[in-house]
Amino acid sequence: MDVNELSAIEEIKQLKARYFRTVDEKDWPALRRLFTEDARAWYPGPARWFTGPEEIVAWASSFLAPGTITVHHGFMPEITISAPDRAEGIWAMRDDVDIPERDGTGRRRFMGAGHYREQYRRVGGHWKIYRLALTRLRVDETTVRLGGPPPQ
Repeated sequence: MDVNELSAIEEIKQLKARYFRTVDEKDWPALRRLFTEDARAWYPGPARWFTGPEEIVAWASSFLAPGTITVHHGFMPEITISAPDRAEGIWAMRDDVDIPERDGTGRRRFMGAGHYREQYRRVGGHWKIYRLALTRLRVDETTVRLGGPPPQ
């Protein structure tokens, strides 16, 4: 592996770190900039492909509505540079998601663990996400009720 490949791998690691941070901070304009214009993303919750950064970010911002708290972790990346401007990666992941119930009576919490499988392209000198597919191998879910009498 030469210095150019090592540099590209480091840039892709930084890209993925920004992805996790912008999702957790709900910085939708910054998240949008991480994708190529022809990006596609698969998320298991709706179990479908989203096409283009506008649709990807629209879904994410809707799913992670105000009051939702997320903490994402990506680790153990396996990144392969396949061409000067193309790469693939697999990231082990864990996410903790805390969503308020619509009726205000509690919070739905889940912890997921699995993998992101991605393809990257370098566009205008910057690495971007071209394809993203999230698979969860495990999901632990609970609901926390707020106030009121205990359930019977």
